[in-house]
Amino acid sequence: MKPFWRTAALALLCCIRLFAQTAPTELHIHPVDESGSPITISQAEVYLDLWGGSEKIAVPFDETGVRVPLDRSWLCSARPASCDDQFTAARVILQAEGYAPVASGAFLWMGGVETPGGAPRRAVDISFLSGAWMHLERGETKDLTVPFRKPLGRRLRFLNQAGQPVPGVGLRVSLLLESSNHCGSTEAVRFTEGASDEAGELSVTDADAELAFEFSKSHHVLLNPQNSDEPMRFTGMYSGPLNVVLLRELERRPLHLEITGAEDVSGLALSACMAACPCGACCGQIAASDAGGRIELETFYPEEYERLTLLNQQGQTVWQGNPRTLTGDPVRIELPRTSPVLSRPVPLERRP
Repeated sequence: MKPFWRTAALALLCCIRLFAQTAPTELHIHPVDESGSPITISQAEVYLDLWGGSEKIAVPFDETGVRVPLDRSWLCSARPASCDDQFTAARVILQAEGYAPVASGAFLWMGGVETPGGAPRRAVDISFLSGAWMHLERGETKDLTVPFRKPLGRRLRFLNQAGQPVPGVGLRVSLLLESSNHCGSTEAVRFTEGASDEAGELSVTDADAELAFEFSKSHHVLLNPQNSDEPMRFTGMYSGPLNVVLLRELERRPLHLEITGAEDVSGLALSACMAACPCGACCGQIAASDAGGRIELETFYPEEYERLTLLNQQGQTVWQGNPRTLTGDPVRIELPRTSPVLSRPVPLERRP
């Protein structure tokens, strides 16, 4: 009998190990309202942050809740082209009729790495703004209750440094997905788009999620930008029913250039490159010198540009400068009379 029981025990152990290796990793989300009563989901998705082509993929749900698969095998079947992407991050996005949308924080997918050459993650941590969170090891299935609430009335109020309302501020509010693309632009689900009224206010959509706020107003920036390279954009959450946004109008002053030195100072093109412009056509001509080598722009905002360039008739750069550090009125620029031309390579000096 002993050999029989030993064989049976070994077989059972093998079955347990096989089950542990193949058991799915899943998070079962049970949505409830503010009183704790179950509610029904109308849409459930996982957003996959993938280099070169992110997308939202639907996950199964029914009247009891949402099933979120978290294994690498599910990623490979849902999006085979990204199966080997070790840096895939994700968010869970949930919607229910009559309730504010809910989205999790970003999390690294099971089996991914945080840095090149790092050890693959064998666990996933998923959290929501409500405080609901769960840690899952590979092969675990766990249940998580996620609360939903009725949407609240939200408004933004735009004021200048003097506390006066700023009308006509363009606004886009979106559920933030990610901003990891090569341009650093926001990948998001658009919620609200419009412009502030005469009181500097605008109603916006509510959500229990991290939000992306993008503003547009000529010659204005945020008073305290979250990122100096993005002076009219920030991410975060609402602070209350009324949220004040402070803007600063950029300094305006004339730009007078007086160009001398070169044999011909007429027709030089002045090109300006926009600041905070990660992608696209950031540079372009804004003026040209007259016959006397003068350029006169009566309205100029130095902070809007990071570089000024003078180009001759052949399109060659003859001068560059930082518009924020130019001094004098006019700003005097002396160019060399002729551009050096190398007719043949200059040999390197041999040293003993």
